[in-house]
Amino acid sequence: MKFLYTASESFQKVVNILRYHGHTVDIVKDNDIALAFALAENYDCIITEEKNNGAKLLLCLREKSSSTPMLIISEKNIIPQEYARSVRYLCKPFSLEELLANLRTLCPSQKDVFPSSLSFGDITLCARESVLRGNGSSIMLSETECSLLEFFILNNGVYVSAPKILLRVWGNSSSAKIGIVWVYISYLRKKIGSVSKKVKLKSKRNIGYILEII
Repeated sequence: MKFLYTASESFQKVVNILRYHGHTVDIVKDNDIALAFALAENYDCIITEEKNNGAKLLLCLREKSSSTPMLIISEKNIIPQEYARSVRYLCKPFSLEELLANLRTLCPSQKDVFPSSLSFGDITLCARESVLRGNGSSIMLSETECSLLEFFILNNGVYVSAPKILLRVWGNSSSAKIGIVWVYISYLRKKIGSVSKKVKLKSKRNIGYILEII
């Protein structure tokens, strides 16, 4: 499937998830450019952010008779009336399953291409149930542990720093301190170790953390 995403750096997570599942994503940062792209190409869905003036983009598209489905990401908890019948509205923070569930609703003919799980090595993260499975065993994860493991799977093979993890998992508006990352890394290591002997969450001093298969 093909997506247009009017992106901010903080939500590269969305692009990573879509590309992980084999979808094509065009990224633009300006709504005028996004409008030109949307009218020139056949996209299965447009994903934008409220802070990028998603309402203006939606209005312009509908005025041009474009019916391309749209998913708007926002920090607000109230769905504006103008969006209620036209698009799906996803509030931050959100889980992998929430994102994919909204895309299944927007693109019902393509629902099978949005799996509700991520796999790496011999482990599988089932986001819907917040369950980690591997080698015939399973263990429950908290919402934060689930988001953290999701982040590592999508960035496997790459070292990510604690500050970057804090930003991507806890968000800009969180008052959480860097120490919370170390705590949850410890929790997650133990849970991964309970279902797999091959997948390890490793660290390198002054560099960060990486998910690897040993």
